[in-house]
Amino acid sequence: MIPIQAALLVCPLLPTIAAQAPGLRDLEDPRAWRLFDRVEVIVNEEIVTVSQFDRDFREFVRATGMTATTPRETQEVSILVAQRKVDGLLTEQGGRDLGFDEAQVRRMVSNWEDSLIEEAGGVGQRSEALLDAGSAAHLERAQLTDDIYRISWERAITGRDAGPLGRPTKDRYVRPGQLRHLYDQAAAIPGGLEQLGAGSGNYRLQLLILDVDAVGGIDKTLARAEEVQRRLAEGADFNDLVEEFSAAKGQASFPRPMTSTDLETIAKREDAWGELARWTLEAEAGRHSGNIYVDDRGNESVQIAHLIERPIALPFHDAHTQAAMRAHTLEVRDGYHRSRALEDLKRAAYIWTPDYEPQPQPEVVGPPLPIGN
Repeated sequence: MIPIQAALLVCPLLPTIAAQAPGLRDLEDPRAWRLFDRVEVIVNEEIVTVSQFDRDFREFVRATGMTATTPRETQEVSILVAQRKVDGLLTEQGGRDLGFDEAQVRRMVSNWEDSLIEEAGGVGQRSEALLDAGSAAHLERAQLTDDIYRISWERAITGRDAGPLGRPTKDRYVRPGQLRHLYDQAAAIPGGLEQLGAGSGNYRLQLLILDVDAVGGIDKTLARAEEVQRRLAEGADFNDLVEEFSAAKGQASFPRPMTSTDLETIAKREDAWGELARWTLEAEAGRHSGNIYVDDRGNESVQIAHLIERPIALPFHDAHTQAAMRAHTLEVRDGYHRSRALEDLKRAAYIWTPDYEPQPQPEVVGPPLPIGN
């Protein structure tokens, strides 16, 4: 049997490619075999070479914005790319093993290619886009075919589509009792219904900002803040007080409406914005906060917040609530089925990946120390 490594060697007819192999370009014998590529990942009968892996590595870095400039970063990205590659190959192989009609798959790939060409504005434009991405039509066609098998596998094991024999493999019916339990669980958590999609609206704040320098010092600013609080207690309109006292007129607030998830992230901060976020999460619409001292990189102010709007929990029987909870339940269920099926594929597969630990850096040895007289 010819070893795998031998299948990745070519004779001296490819001197240009062979010259790219580090460590072999200085071979003196022109008749020697030259390294063309080597194995990086093996999943069952499929081999991923270094050149293929490097292409996936660059695409992953480009798509995610991650950096790989140090040995540690390169190791972390390599592990992620290898995991994605193994999972992708296993699910693609799983899709092929389901026995779908190959002619139908080819038609789906052809239709997918036609839609991509139409979106690009023509064959020439699509070819240029592929060239810019470092790809080609035959590579894209192979990728689309693999994607269709992966999607078919996922939809079959989650019950979205019937299996190869036309029979559903999973129950996708969500029972009313499950929805009721999910709703009650979410309602017991601050912002839970909103995160579930069973809420309407966002958090909107109006801020009254008393600038310390403009008012004339911290003591005068605190005195003015107490005056504002007194007038609010007497029933004054917050908008009128903003126009009279605030350094920023109108509905000065966060740059955009905030969700509970946004505010919970900010609330972890140990500064004025964290204090404001914690108050906002607990306050009722129409209420105003106490005096909040803010030191924004030397710009001191005392601020009072007015909660204009907060999300409203929709009732259990609301159609939007029912749809959101059903979608959430199916998403969680699909993730469970997908994870279990992928683990089954891994247990039955032969998988080999290299050790991505960064290589030790060579020790730098300086010149010998001078010997004193």
